Amino acid sequence: MEQLLKKTKSCTDINQATVLLGEQIKITAEIEKAIDFTIEKHEGQKRKSGEPYSVHP
Repeated sequence: MEQLLKKTKSCTDINQATVLLGEQIKITAEIEKAIDFTIEKHEGQKRKSGEPYSVHP
């Protein structure tokens, strides 16, 4: 579990986060749709840290 948390915290973009998610669960069409929705709705938004809003642990 600690290794997973470390990997999650090191994600810096949505592609890395999606790959990590795919290692944990099967990414279905519904999950892919949810990811796309999140990216679209939060486009251009950044966290205080500067990372994209859509990427978070």
